[in-house]
Amino acid sequence: MEDDDIDRTIWNRDNPAKLYCGRPIVITVSLGCAEEQLAEFCELELPARATCVVLAHSALNDLPDTIFVSYQTDQELAGWFKACDFFVSICNNNEHQLLAKEAEACGARIADINSQNILDILLG
Repeated sequence: MEDDDIDRTIWNRDNPAKLYCGRPIVITVSLGCAEEQLAEFCELELPARATCVVLAHSALNDLPDTIFVSYQTDQELAGWFKACDFFVSICNNNEHQLLAKEAEACGARIADINSQNILDILLG
């Protein structure tokens, strides 16, 4: 997977962020995705201690039990990816495929919102 054209100086497992929150940490990024796909992510029934994070601005910002974080630099985004347990892909566009590769390079496990067994994947 080293030939995937991502910058390994940023997207790697070095120096993971230390977040003090419930596990698993489940993250998505809402770039170019419809609000209904983002809403589907936010409605996942995760364990009580799980932390659900959306990296992007959205009209859904007021949802309970979801942390919304707006614009991030690549280094900040990599820090989130290094700290999370799962990156959930909510779109099948090229941007989200690249984000999934970057998250995976940072140690996150990848799940697709369209997978029939997404909760089995996330709850393992």
